[in-house]
Amino acid sequence: LFSEIFNQVNIVSFGPQDIQLVYGDPSVRRKFMDMIISQTDAKYLENLILYKKYLLNRNKLLIINSNDRSIEIYEEKMAEHGAYIYMKRMHFFDTISSVFTDYLNTINLSNLSATIHYNPSFKHNEINIKNMSKLYFESIGEMRKKDKLTGYTSLGPHRDDFNCMLHNNPVKLYGSHGQCRAIAIALRLCSLYYFEKNKSDKIIILADDIFNELDEGKVRNIYPLLKKRGQLFLTNLSGTNTIFQDLPSFSIKDNTIIAL
Repeated sequence: LFSEIFNQVNIVSFGPQDIQLVYGDPSVRRKFMDMIISQTDAKYLENLILYKKYLLNRNKLLIINSNDRSIEIYEEKMAEHGAYIYMKRMHFFDTISSVFTDYLNTINLSNLSATIHYNPSFKHNEINIKNMSKLYFESIGEMRKKDKLTGYTSLGPHRDDFNCMLHNNPVKLYGSHGQCRAIAIALRLCSLYYFEKNKSDKIIILADDIFNELDEGKVRNIYPLLKKRGQLFLTNLSGTNTIFQDLPSFSIKDNTIIAL
């Protein structure tokens, strides 16, 4: 199965596009969650694939205003697989919330009051997966009439998000560009921490052009957080090479790799 192959090697990729984890659409943040959890749990990816399959079928029936029993069949499956997704996402944020602030403050050498919050579309206080599945099934059934009018499913893991807060305010609205950049890097460091907590011993760290917008002080703060935590590849280090002098360096010219 693809889900079994996918989690053989864990990859943490840093890049300029990570700023979208703060500014971007919720789908970007859902992909961030799903990529990390899927690499440590093949069952999560399997449940995610099946959930999306049944979600698509339910939406098709909503559009044609199919009878309730036909739609309910897919709701049962969505509740079964959706509950597992919810459970694993809750565990993910429980794991990284303790280190998110620490990473951010290490990067900035500051004492910011920063927090991260999982924001599921289905609000509940249930931690038992069977009870969670039952509650979600009941809730999505209650939304069926409204969903028929809109033609899409309004409740479920596909509508989840998470919020990064700075002094109790959404960072994407009140944070500076530099703070948002640091938070994006802290989120990637959290994914590295999550892999380690889940006993992942094959981690590849790809840091592509993440330091060019940062001052040398922040670069010096971030580098120790990456060292000796996996197989590390850094690119585009113009102007900061002295910081990484303990790493072997190469350049690529005319499709040829040259040791420096």
